[in-house]
Parts: sequence; structure tokens; C-alpha cells
Amino acid sequence: MMKRAVILLTVILAVCVRAQQARPDFSGQWKLDLARTQAPADPPEMEQTIEHKEPALKWSTKIGTQDGSPMLPPFLMGIADPQGELTTDGKETVKTVGPFERRSRSEWQGQRLVTTWSVKTPQDPPHGKWIRSLSADGKTQTVDVEFQSEMMGTVQAHLVFSKR
Repeated sequence: MMKRAVILLTVILAVCVRAQQARPDFSGQWKLDLARTQAPADPPEMEQTIEHKEPALKWSTKIGTQDGSPMLPPFLMGIADPQGELTTDGKETVKTVGPFERRSRSEWQGQRLVTTWSVKTPQDPPHGKWIRSLSADGKTQTVDVEFQSEMMGTVQAHLVFSKR
């Protein structure tokens, strides 16, 4: 009986370790594929460098604008930060952006990394969700974005990044 329990426990632990190892690694340099991206407004050219070492995911973003203006569509709030970071273990991350505070929480849902976020503002506080996933070959990252505010309602975008 004891031997069976030890074997069962060993199998369960092995499955858990394999499940964690099977999670996508978003590390790399990524360029927004404007032709495959679906958004309510044209996003600017964007490149991200991601360093992903469980449970930390850090990114830096370079934005290319045609007219030199740094104005971004609101649905890119947070995801296009020049420097960003989150943890994948469900712990809350707090970032101060000027006079505002953004709170986010990220966790794995299967092979997808789901981040929910909100920004504390005096009026019309936005909130939303980012859902990151990686293609089987690791060359395409998608980020499904949901942005909500009282004034804008719900805005959705499907961002497609190609690995460089």
C-alpha cells in the first residue's frame, strides 16, 4: 500500500513539473505585424523585447510613429509601455504612471497568460485584460486586448507579433 502511494505521488509530481515546463516562453524580440493585427484604430509600428523567466516577464517597447507624435490609441495602454513588467504567479503588480496607478494581476490559464488590469484615475477609470499566447512553433505571439472605460465602452484588439 505504501509503495503504491509513493509511486502515485511521484507520478503526480512528474506531471506537475512537465506542465510547468510546457508553458510558453515569450522571450525574444517581437515586431507587431500590422497586416495581421485587427484593431479599431491603426496602431503604430511597434517592437518589443521580452525577457521571460518564470514567474517574471519584463518588456521594453519601441514605438515608431509616422508624424513623430507619441500619442497611442487607448487600447494599447500598458501593453505598449516603454518599460513594463509583471509576474505570472497571480501576485498583484502596481505601477505608478505620472499621477495614476495601474494595478495588474497575471496568471496562467492553460497555455495562455491572462493579465487583468485597472488604472486608478479621478474620472472614468479604465480597466481591461491582455491574453498572451504563443504559436506552436514559437514564432508568432498574439495578444488579445480588451479595454473598457465608461466613455469608450469596450474596445477589443487582436495584436499579432512576429519573432525577429
